[in-house]
Amino acid sequence: MQRSFLWQTVLQYLTRPFRLSSAGLLILRVGVGLLLVLDCLRRLPYAEAWLSDTGVLPRDAMVQLTGGLWSWSVFSVSGGTWWAVALLLAGVVTGALMAVGYRTRLMSVLAFVLINSLDVRNPLLSSGADLLLRLASTWAMLLPLGRVSSLDLAFGHTRPLPESVHTTGFLSAASVGLVLQVALIYLSTVLYKDAAVWRESFLAVYYALGLRSFVLPLGEWIFPYLWLTKLLTVFTLLLELIAPLLLLTPWRRTRTLGIGLLLLLHLGFGLTLQVGMFPLIGSVVALSLLPPGVWESLRQWWHARRNRPYLLVYTDTQCGLCARWAAILQQIGALGRVAFLPLSEAPMELQTLSQSRDSWVADTPDHLHPTTRTAALGRILRRSWLWWPVGGLLLLAPLRWLGDTLYVFLSARRHGVCALPLSGLSPEPRPGYSRWLQGLWQGFVLLNVGFLCYWVVLGTTSITPPSWATTYANAARWTQNWNMFSPPPTGYGWYVIEGRLNNGALVDVWKAYAGYADPRVVRYTVPEDVRATTISPRWQKYLENIASSDHTAFRPSFNRYLCRWWNATHPEHKDQLQSLTVTYMEQLLLENYVRKAPQRIDLSQHQCGVAAQPS
Repeated sequence: MQRSFLWQTVLQYLTRPFRLSSAGLLILRVGVGLLLVLDCLRRLPYAEAWLSDTGVLPRDAMVQLTGGLWSWSVFSVSGGTWWAVALLLAGVVTGALMAVGYRTRLMSVLAFVLINSLDVRNPLLSSGADLLLRLASTWAMLLPLGRVSSLDLAFGHTRPLPESVHTTGFLSAASVGLVLQVALIYLSTVLYKDAAVWRESFLAVYYALGLRSFVLPLGEWIFPYLWLTKLLTVFTLLLELIAPLLLLTPWRRTRTLGIGLLLLLHLGFGLTLQVGMFPLIGSVVALSLLPPGVWESLRQWWHARRNRPYLLVYTDTQCGLCARWAAILQQIGALGRVAFLPLSEAPMELQTLSQSRDSWVADTPDHLHPTTRTAALGRILRRSWLWWPVGGLLLLAPLRWLGDTLYVFLSARRHGVCALPLSGLSPEPRPGYSRWLQGLWQGFVLLNVGFLCYWVVLGTTSITPPSWATTYANAARWTQNWNMFSPPPTGYGWYVIEGRLNNGALVDVWKAYAGYADPRVVRYTVPEDVRATTISPRWQKYLENIASSDHTAFRPSFNRYLCRWWNATHPEHKDQLQSLTVTYMEQLLLENYVRKAPQRIDLSQHQCGVAAQPS
């Protein structure tokens, strides 16, 4: 008995770093879901350019670029813009449903499929942010995210996690994999950073902040201070080494310190460099690893700081929809100091108000400021440590009016809505899988965790992985490489795409497309704002890729797209584009703040309507 107790104590101690809090599972689900929504919305304006056969990478060129049996993408089913738009809108819905925890397992799988499909459909757009989101969606698919504060719990679709999880944390093969994945990301980046600019001259941050196509205003302010850039280089290297090691320790405070260092790192990235969603994704994943006790302390601090009285919410229990809404908010709201009560317990004046407004009523115990409909919902969500920004938005007049309009629409159909099957779902959760099936699944996930460690570590060496490992990594989508800024590039550039119109005039086609300057002026000098010439981080990544000699075969598609776009937006014959010349202007940054004169690199020439001839 004593030996068994000792073994359990040791095992509990060793598994502490791999236990996820229930709040961490909630953060991961909401974070991945909302990031998918954000990613799809940001791609929507460029659906034709990025994801259709009339864009910069038609499907036949995609196959040439990706190849392989496992390079599948649902975006490749059709080359039409309508199909890309439909799937992006489906991604918005999927991400939103995942965030609120409706059919969470299914939505997690769909999110994984859509994120991977976007990555495969146009790899020339992909960056470290997309890779990190793909891996986060993988672990989200393998974790029981629907068993924490979800619509699935409110509807009885799943079982809640055991009460012990709130104090000891959730442990599974997938939780082990998520923690190791995060640790391996940062440890492998340190191994890749073996160049002299990182470990001898300490000029890595100097070169990174000198990239005018990437740097943000805070980075521009730091750049002139050489001693500060060197200090930040050392700090970044030490942080990426120390933080993952702290994550793997069994002590709560050291793990919390490690996560705090990672959040500080991503804050620095987001404030100084234009790197897309990478800081957001990294912060979401880091926050999901906070130990259980930390979240409880933060929750208590949050509610104590706000020091608000209880909010009493009176609902009509005769309407199943109202009761279900109350159950939903209690499940997904992450609320504090909110009590849901039957309308019969409310004072008579509040009952009268509820009947006149045909609504629930939210008020404090003094009953001095009752609110109904959307305003009541906003007040409820303002008590949530997770959804309080949404609550604040709902209190704004335009959204409050829109919400009240929808509320009145439903109230007019009150009896029909209340009779919907939604209110008759069984509150009893479905039974779980048998123990032996769970054991098989956990064993399979653990094998993948082991393969992940093998793949990442092998990638930091000069050893070529065996063919079976490459095949499985591609099939399971474990492929990853974390050598960003190792070493940082010393050159940056911008595009000048000189187009000749039918009337003989010269224009800069890229200026017109990006909308950052007058396209009638064709200049090869350094623009005032180099970052503005790239439109967005994804366009920036694409333009960098096609400027590379490894991607010359994909320049004609870019040229044809620009011709089609210009001629579609300038229908008069004299303003039609006749030909264009794509030029990349590269400027190198040297030591001591010396910038070389821009070098002109002609990438391709194109006769609109005629096959392109890359140079």
